This record gives sequence, C-alpha cells and structure tokens, in this order.
Amino acid sequence: MKKETIRNLPRWAQVAGVLTLTYLVFFELPGLWAISGWTWGNIRAGRFAGILAGLGQLVLTLTGIAIWASSVVLCGRALLFSGKKAYAFLLAFLLICTVTAPMRYITQQIAYANLQRQLREMPEGQKEQFAAHPPRRPTVVVAKINLAFPVGPALLFMAIWFMCKADGMPLKNKFLDRIG
Repeated sequence: MKKETIRNLPRWAQVAGVLTLTYLVFFELPGLWAISGWTWGNIRAGRFAGILAGLGQLVLTLTGIAIWASSVVLCGRALLFSGKKAYAFLLAFLLICTVTAPMRYITQQIAYANLQRQLREMPEGQKEQFAAHPPRRPTVVVAKINLAFPVGPALLFMAIWFMCKADGMPLKNKFLDRIG
C-alpha cells in the first residue's frame, strides 16, 4: 500500500494546496488578527455591543474559512477519486479567491503609488494652495461592521458532498448522512 504524502499527489493538487495555504496566511490571517484586536479592545473597554459584534464577526469569519477550506479539500478528493471534469471546474471556482485577492492587493498598491507620484509631481503653487485649504474632513466617524453569514458557501459544500456520495465516494458524517 502506497503511503499518502504530498509528494505522491498530482501536481495540480500540490498547486491547489500551496495556493490555499498562501491565501489563508496572507489574506485571511491578517483580517482575523484585526478582528481579534478590535474585539480585545472592546473587552478591555467594557463595550458590550462591541464585544458581541466582534465575537460574532470572529465566529462567522472562522466558520466561512472552515467551510471554504473543507470545500476545497472535499472537491480535490472527489477529483482524485472520480476524475470528473465537473469537480475540476468546482475546484477552480473555489480557488478563484486565491488569484483575485492578490490581484486586488496589487492594484491597490499601484493606485497608492500613482497617488504618491502625483503628489510629488504637483507644482509648488498647487502644493501651497493644497496645504492652505486641505480637503474637509468629516467630524463624525461611523463604524460599520459587516456580518457575513456563510450560507452560500455552506450550500455549495453540501452540494459537493451529495455529488460525492452519488458518485460512490466513501464519506462519513452523521449529520449529513441523515439528510441525504
């Protein structure tokens, strides 16, 4: 019996694993760290609404990450098991964020660099005028928290699960086995 190691996996599975880990470390972990810091600040200040919002955001973010990562793993296993092209397309769909998140970051950095260049190249008269009359800043700051419930990713995970079961892939889950 061949021992399952990362080196024994096909090249596409190794690439998908590296993309997944890179995405989680560089694009999800900083957000989790920021949410945790904000929640800790609310705990120290004793703001009950902030504590609930922070903990809710933390739980929902972790749940979304867990559902997404489970979907990637399940879809990859199904592609290895059955070799159907549908699983390859689903896996590509799930891994789109590993490409779009770095591209969004790169475009934001390019836009920031362009703004800095424009400020450096601004004529002296405009710089003085800009310094004399800075843009108005709002006096009221509104904190906005988006709580995203991962319903869509959960439904996609369940669809992949039931497709795997229909293809005869051996899966064990007490809760999902009772549903289907």
